[in-house]
Amino acid sequence: MKKYNKTKWQDFSFQETRIIERGQRELHDWIAIFPNGREIRFNVSYFAKVYLKMEKLNVFIMDDDDLSFIQSTKKNELAPVHMMYLEPFTIGRKKHFYVRAINTGNPSEYGPMVYSRKVFTDEILQVIPLLMKQQNTPLADSDSKSIEFINTLETFDSGRFEAYKDKWESGGEHLFTAIELNEFEEVLKHFDIDKSQITIVPDITHYWSSIEIIEQNQAFATTITPNGMAVMEPSHAAYMHFISLVCGVNWNSDGVKGKMIYFQQAMNKMIDEYRGMKGTFVSLSSVVDAIFNAATSFFIIPPVAGLDNVDYTFSNFPTDLSAVPLDTYHSICRSSGLPIYRDFTLQPNHKSVSIPAWMARFFVQAGWINVFFSHPNMRVNKNYMASTLMMRKVEDPATLRNFLVFWNNVMVSDGNVKIPDSSVDWFIGKMEKEMERNKLLESAKKREEILRQRKLDKKNKSGSRPSGSGVKTVNPEAVGQKEPVPTERNVETEKKKPMQSELTQTSPVECDNCLKSNRVRDEVEKELEETKNKLKHLEEKAKQVDELERVLSENKKKIVMLESEAEKMKSLVKKASRVDELEKILEEREKEIKELKLQNTRLTEENFDIRQMEGK
Repeated sequence: MKKYNKTKWQDFSFQETRIIERGQRELHDWIAIFPNGREIRFNVSYFAKVYLKMEKLNVFIMDDDDLSFIQSTKKNELAPVHMMYLEPFTIGRKKHFYVRAINTGNPSEYGPMVYSRKVFTDEILQVIPLLMKQQNTPLADSDSKSIEFINTLETFDSGRFEAYKDKWESGGEHLFTAIELNEFEEVLKHFDIDKSQITIVPDITHYWSSIEIIEQNQAFATTITPNGMAVMEPSHAAYMHFISLVCGVNWNSDGVKGKMIYFQQAMNKMIDEYRGMKGTFVSLSSVVDAIFNAATSFFIIPPVAGLDNVDYTFSNFPTDLSAVPLDTYHSICRSSGLPIYRDFTLQPNHKSVSIPAWMARFFVQAGWINVFFSHPNMRVNKNYMASTLMMRKVEDPATLRNFLVFWNNVMVSDGNVKIPDSSVDWFIGKMEKEMERNKLLESAKKREEILRQRKLDKKNKSGSRPSGSGVKTVNPEAVGQKEPVPTERNVETEKKKPMQSELTQTSPVECDNCLKSNRVRDEVEKELEETKNKLKHLEEKAKQVDELERVLSENKKKIVMLESEAEKMKSLVKKASRVDELEKILEEREKEIKELKLQNTRLTEENFDIRQMEGK
């Protein structure tokens, strides 16, 4: 039986994390504080630009204990040379590891973006050997065991670790593999790693750039890989091509109409390539190079079609809620040859003189998607771009409903088919159930953490203090206060302090406190059990809904198949009817032929008789 199979990692959401912004929101420049007071940041946040340009750069997350450890062992120096690699932080101490979870969007062919959390495989390969070494089960020992690999992988002589490296090979120097969070958990179980030594943290860099796509006029979301490369999701890479090459051109102008098919073919080929890159991230530099090559090779736009003097990005409106006059929005649409859309947050009989800047940008980009991807053969790529565009999360239920109605009617059905209200309500209900489920999960996780902390506190009171770096955890309220970091001498002094003796007698006050603590624990455990039951009930309902959706999907496929077969039958019936007509005509022709033959025979006989008579 595996020793660490039931251990759990900590998982903090972005909402639970307090961010201290530094600089101008560069990719690596942030500090975050967790609810337990722990501070984290990238190691490269301390690097000068000269270090950031290095070819081989290790990027990982450090906490305040790591900083104190470096200061105590390197004579208070926070030089980059001491923070370039993760392994030195594990020497002579037990380190806690942090793994980033990227909230990625998976474009749907027929609906909105579906989100999931992924982790870089390079980051996993970086921490697994250190975690195993830290728990005294190095890879060398575990590799000698014969294990059946996932996805029918054969057993490599180099061991399980090398097998995973081969499995996660990206297939290109500009591609970086990422896997789902649940798959990462299975990998840890596979190696029997203590998951309590890991904290899953939200990728703050990716989150910042994601919310700015429409709100702050940014075209794509980026993050940074464990080797320091700026990357983006394939859907965002495709959308960056779209923003750079399609937007800003009046595709209805006479100078472009005759050549538009060549532009469409080139864009479709490029989007098809990005759609095939599932489970990977693409380097920003390679995307920029591809756009430049496409612009010079394929996209030579006639000057008359360009919109150099048209502010279709609404750059004069700095924030997402800046009011854009309707006249300005309408004028830009007319100059660009784009459809004009109505503010979907307004009631049918209401009017407004302006719309928010984010909505104006959304409408303009949606218009270019509809104009450029107008051919029926481009529907898949059109929906891929439209799903990527739909990145803004609308939290108000009424606004969300109107937003979904607009998106479905304008982007999915081209305005020709109205999506039933029941379909929109079903989707919103599904989202609300998912949100409720996530809340219950967060609540259960917090209660488990409270129980774990209480048990730990009780253990610390009854026994010796656990060994560590001797550094106090930072309190969120105390962030910003400069406290002296213990020097080498202070650390040695702390180590030499005698261990407190155990209490041999318990006072009545302490007993009362124990009883109170037990009551609180019982209440928390009871509430946790109720939450788990609710969660189980919701999961059962979710399974039922999923099963109904599966049956519905199969029925829809059967209906389509039966309709297709019915059309074929109609065609066959028509053909059969035509065959019957032909057979009838053939029978008539055969009768005529028989009559003609008989007539011909009679005439021949008569002719013979006449000749005989003449011979006499």
